[in-house]
Amino acid sequence: MSRHAKDPRTDASRAGEEFDDLFRTSTQRAEEKRAAGRYPYDLPEVVR
Repeated sequence: MSRHAKDPRTDASRAGEEFDDLFRTSTQRAEEKRAAGRYPYDLPEVVR
């Protein structure tokens, strides 16, 4: 399943999807670290 296959969608929508994937991945990674006890605080509270 290649992302580079011919796709009827625009490059912009594909870029948006890739950004969503990156954001979701980094958020998930942060939650895993917090669950592992590396972050004693809630990240969204700090970001705000």
